[in-house]
Amino acid sequence: MCDNGSRCGNNAFLGGKPTDACAWGVCADADECRGHSDCTSNQYCGDPITGKRKCKSLLAKGQACTKRSQCASGRCQLFRCK
Repeated sequence: MCDNGSRCGNNAFLGGKPTDACAWGVCADADECRGHSDCTSNQYCGDPITGKRKCKSLLAKGQACTKRSQCASGRCQLFRCK
């Protein structure tokens, strides 16, 4: 069992439950992240809205963005993925 805040091995699912994951060596919710490397290749680590950062799907061309890391193309210009 992995209680939120406990130490764990990086990026490992723990306790046999998909809701228990490890982000930077600390137990977290499965969708919680501290950096892009905690997410899958088609996701980015989003800015926190309610106190924790979550993995989010990369944005397609034309979608609103604030950072290039949010876009599948890696390009964000004039607040749109290019």
